[in-house]
This record gives sequence, structure tokens and C-alpha cells, in this order.
Amino acid sequence: MTTRVAHHDVVIREEQHDGVLRFVFYVGDLVPQFVWSDEETAIRHATRFATEFQVCAWWKVSDDDYLLLKSCRPTQESGQPALHAMLLNRLRGQYLEMPGLALTTSQVQRLCGVDGSICKALLDALVDAHFLCLTLDGKYRRTTEGAWPELFFIESV
Repeated sequence: MTTRVAHHDVVIREEQHDGVLRFVFYVGDLVPQFVWSDEETAIRHATRFATEFQVCAWWKVSDDDYLLLKSCRPTQESGQPALHAMLLNRLRGQYLEMPGLALTTSQVQRLCGVDGSICKALLDALVDAHFLCLTLDGKYRRTTEGAWPELFFIESV
């Protein structure tokens, strides 16, 4: 086991909520992103996120121990940072800092300075995570406004 978790990596932790064991998905040190009722679903989403955003997915075994589930970080030889994870965190931060923010795809593309396919992947990931929703007028806005809710649960599909 190792403890080399980067600030943009995905971490799954087992937690008790109202006496029920849940599997909580974190990105780095941020607030809990979402929660699943079963381990298999949590791992599937964490590894998919790691693949898409070139980060690692970890299982938190204890306070100081982590088990690597999947590593998709670029190799050091490539010199490429985990661009998608950084962009995802930046975009999420923009929406958290500006309640009521509603942006079109082209506005997000300009804000992040990325091409259309990367922009679409970022927005899709945030919609899949139920952080953003696409409105009828073609704008992306948060699914909740104000303070980030305590936690919200995603049941197994």
C-alpha cells in the first residue's frame, strides 16, 4: 500500500451515514462529490473518472494507507500534467465561486482554453456527476445553488 495521493486524484472511502455503510467519492481534498450504496459501483465510477482525466483512483484503507485501484497519470517522460483533472477542478471551482453561473459550451471552451472535444468531456463528466445540468437554452448550470449540499447519494444502477 502507498500514500502518494495527489491533490487531484480520486479517493473512495467507506463511511457510515445514518447507520448505513456508503462509499464516498472524493477528488483530492475537496468536499465529498457523491456517494454510492455499493462498492462495485463506486470503484467503476472512480476508475472511469481516473481514465478520463488522467489521474489515479485510490481506495482509502485507513487514515494513512491507500490502495491504488487504477493509475492513468501521464508518465514523467511526457512532461504532461494531469490537464483534465486540473481543468475539471478549475471549472468546478468557477461554478462554486459564482452562484447562478450559466455558461454555454463555447463559453466554457474559452474559459478553459481548450478545444471542443476536451470541453465536451469536462462538461459531460460534471453532468454525469450531477454537479451540472444542461438547461433547455443550452447552458450548463449547477444542479444545486448556494452552499454545496452535505452529501447526495447515487444508488446503484
